[in-house]
This record gives sequence, structure tokens and C-alpha cells, in this order.
Amino acid sequence: FCNGGRTGERSFSVKVFLDRLVFKCFRAHKCRRSGGMLLPVLRSSRHAASIRRKMKPAEESEIAMYSLKTSTETRDTGFHFKKSWPLSDAVFRYLTQERGLSQVVLEKNQIRMLRMYTDCEQQAQDSAIVFPYLVAGKVRGQKMRRVSVKTFWKAEGSASCLYGFDNIVGKREVIIVEGEIDALSCETAGLTDVASSPNGAGDCTWLDFENTREILDGVDKIFIATDCDEGGQLAWDRWAAELGVHKCVRVQWRFGCKDANEVLCSHGPEALRAD
Repeated sequence: FCNGGRTGERSFSVKVFLDRLVFKCFRAHKCRRSGGMLLPVLRSSRHAASIRRKMKPAEESEIAMYSLKTSTETRDTGFHFKKSWPLSDAVFRYLTQERGLSQVVLEKNQIRMLRMYTDCEQQAQDSAIVFPYLVAGKVRGQKMRRVSVKTFWKAEGSASCLYGFDNIVGKREVIIVEGEIDALSCETAGLTDVASSPNGAGDCTWLDFENTREILDGVDKIFIATDCDEGGQLAWDRWAAELGVHKCVRVQWRFGCKDANEVLCSHGPEALRAD
């Protein structure tokens, strides 16, 4: 986190319980970040089996799904890979029913989740969706999005590359959107030549990742499908200037829809393809 700021202030608190730990930074008006993780309480297969015998089927699946591990490891690519777990029923329903994404697309893009404690006093749990950033089939970064609140963060050292980088390699026409959900929405509608900015509207750092400029220089047409808001206009202005206005097309979403996911949810995949 903040590492105590420039003065190295010691204001980081950790509480350890039987099955979890919770933490919080008390640097007022500076950090205030908090969270937690589950601890490996299943000490052996025999111990795990004895617990499972006392559990209901739903509780057993929770243990199997999350394995009670949230540590990180460093991959050859140089970033700290966060261990993630298969989607719970609740998160799967959120993505498929509330956001309209297909199971096939979620599996293809290896969408998984983290589970965390976010309320130290009430011990409330929250989940985060994990979007792996794949380049040549290898995970080069991870971006997380909390389900309950629209909050994003990345695994330390994640590459600043397009989400869906492999989707645009060697293509003549491509689509660039603002977010991961929008990219997955396009794929659900059958528009597979799609990628997303890693940091939302206006960010251009992804152009400097490896051979991204070379790939997009070889593209005939780029559909810039940003949100219908001020941020989306800023993205269009910057991206078109960088990529070449002559081959960029601004996608205009139908009335009442702000982005690709809203079109998918409100009007279906055919409408999204038509826009």
C-alpha cells in the first residue's frame, strides 16, 4: 500500500482470527485502505474431511471453490500473480444475468474471482472479479473489480497492455472499448476482434506496450467504441489522434445506452452487432 508515506509512519494494523485476518491503514486522509484474506485452517486432508462431513453441500462447495488461499507469487513476466478461484454462483449470476455475458466467453477469457473481508467490525465478505491480461496466451497482468462497488485495482507489476491483446493480432478491423465488461459484451455478441484500454478513457500508455503500435498500424479500420459521456469523448480525441483519424470510426450507441454492455443488456446481441 502506502508503506507509511515519506515519513514511514507506522499506522498499519492487522488482526488475526482463527480463519482470517483483516488489515487497515490508519493514515488519516492519506491511505485508509483496508481488506483481509482467508487463512488455511484446513490443516490436513483428514481434518478437511472431518469438517466436510459436518457441512451442508453448499458449504462444502465453498471450501472446495476458494481453497482458503490468497497468497501471491511472482511469474516470469515480473508481476505478482494473485491466486484466484472459480466464480461462485453469486458472481456467475451477476456476470451472466445482470451483465448479460455468456458462459462460453467467461471461460474463454479465464474470468475468475477473489474473495475478501472488507468490514473489520461486521466481518462482511465481498468478492472481486479477476480479469487476466493475456498476451500470446500467457498471463501478463491482472485487474480486479469489486462486485458490490465499482472499484478497480491491479496486481503489482501488471503489464500496461490492452485487455484482449491477442484478439487484435493480425486483424484488419478491430474494436477498442473502455473496459473489460464492454469487451466481454462485444465477444458475447460475436464481435471477437475487440480489446479494451487497461485504464479506462483517455489512457494511451497501452500504445507503448511491446509491438502494439506496429499491430495497429497494420489495421485498416479501428472502431472506437467508448462510452457516451465526457470521458468517452476524451478517449476518442486522444486515441484517434494517436492511431490516425483517417482510419478511426467513432461508434455511436443507440438512444438511452451509454456503453456496449448497456446495449447488450437492454437490446440483445443483435443490437450490439448492429451498432
